Amino acid sequence: MISNWHKMAKADVLRNSPAFSRGVLFLLLLAVAGLVACRAQLSLGFQVSGLAQTGLPGLYEGQFMFFSGIGAGLAAARLYCRLSGRSGLDPLILWFTFCVLLAALSFSAINLGRPERFFYIFRSHNFSSLRFWVSLALLVYLFITVLSLAGFGRKYLMFPAVFLASAIPVLNGLLYQGMSEGRFHDFPLHSALLAPRFLASAVSCGLALLLLGLFLLRNFARFDLDAKFVKTLAAGSACALALNVFFYILGAADAFYNLSAGRARFLLLFFGGGDTLRFANIAMWLSAVLALLALLLLLLPRTRGNMHLLPWSLAMIPLSALLEQGLNFNAWAGYTPSLIELLVSAGLVSACLALFGTGGRRILRHALTPVKIF
Repeated sequence: MISNWHKMAKADVLRNSPAFSRGVLFLLLLAVAGLVACRAQLSLGFQVSGLAQTGLPGLYEGQFMFFSGIGAGLAAARLYCRLSGRSGLDPLILWFTFCVLLAALSFSAINLGRPERFFYIFRSHNFSSLRFWVSLALLVYLFITVLSLAGFGRKYLMFPAVFLASAIPVLNGLLYQGMSEGRFHDFPLHSALLAPRFLASAVSCGLALLLLGLFLLRNFARFDLDAKFVKTLAAGSACALALNVFFYILGAADAFYNLSAGRARFLLLFFGGGDTLRFANIAMWLSAVLALLALLLLLLPRTRGNMHLLPWSLAMIPLSALLEQGLNFNAWAGYTPSLIELLVSAGLVSACLALFGTGGRRILRHALTPVKIF
């Protein structure tokens, strides 16, 4: 996976990189700003949460579903690395998985107003509650990831991890739809296809973000990425994105099949409904354009093999998913994130990015050898 080491010691390159230190410092400053805003969140609770405004998924809930779903793509990457003999990349993928799961659990806890309420889900558990099963699957997946990072049964725990990683986005899709059944049961994109769409989107985003993380670390660690490995994961992300687009088209066909009512609601999502849905219209158009453009760039071998263009193509995938699955429904519900929510979200994401960067640097430094290790 990583080859063509420079003669300079990579540990020194990583340790003395001013750009890396400045980037981590900037992320930590954002994390501190988020921590300050989190104090206001703890005192106000549901008053600054999307659950209070509409009783529906808000910014925290959208981030929770996004980060928890990324694990599906990372598990697929781990499985491919194991089957292709590139197990040297396993510790870095596991560390990335740990960071995104930690972010998902943090958003889930803060979404409930106060973090300790997260444990109420288990103390007063209800086996028919999707929230209970999603939280349980996340905690078990996190526990398996920690055990694998520590080196305990990494080979045997991979397949339970793949199962849990695949189950979480499916449960998220069902939970997302169930939370909106009461007030917004006529939302045009809600159908039985929502759960498989979440799974396809999670795999696509997970693979894309893993490659983006490797490209980012390469800027500070002076190693070369194996082109075949990168193209294979990019092709896998493109296939999952194509499946997601296919399910989306089926959902649109289902909306049009409902004659005037379904067609009107679907067109309203794209072509306007006054000031309330203006942001939803913009988000949907941007999401559709980004998804189709990323799919085109990744399916064409020439553009997929262009290592300067590939990071931009990959970045379009998670951005499209955030716009389409996280923001447009909130706008449909008449919900707008508060400043506190934005600061807390930026702080949590920045803290996890800093954690991934510093941990990934240590993993690369520990793995330095004069031979090809990945």
